[in-house]
Amino acid sequence: MSLDERLSTTIEASIDSIERINKGLLSRERKRRVLDYIEENMDQTMSLLAIANVAAMSPYHFSRSFKRTMGVSPIRYVWQRRVEAAKRMLIEDTQSLAMVALNCGFKSQSHFTTLFKHKTGMTPAAYRREHYN
Repeated sequence: MSLDERLSTTIEASIDSIERINKGLLSRERKRRVLDYIEENMDQTMSLLAIANVAAMSPYHFSRSFKRTMGVSPIRYVWQRRVEAAKRMLIEDTQSLAMVALNCGFKSQSHFTTLFKHKTGMTPAAYRREHYN
């Protein structure tokens, strides 16, 4: 890549960052770091403070910027990702529902079942029966 191309890319990235800051959005780099952190730590408890620290922001500003960027609050995003991971596990694995819940970061099978049903309209067991190969 030539010097002109690198300079152009750097300028474009800087302009993008300035525009995102003015709109209260996360920069691409922060968004990538946060989403990577969430995916890598899906099976663990994640606090808003811990996720905000990954973005190097206060929890208040991070929460507002994350919602503007992603369209949902950080906790709702984590729940969505956990439910999606659970769906894959329910279809692909024969693990017990309790193990699926733990492997996806839910505090208990009861919490998992409640949230899963809220998001999908069916219990994890019913989802597995309907979709398991």
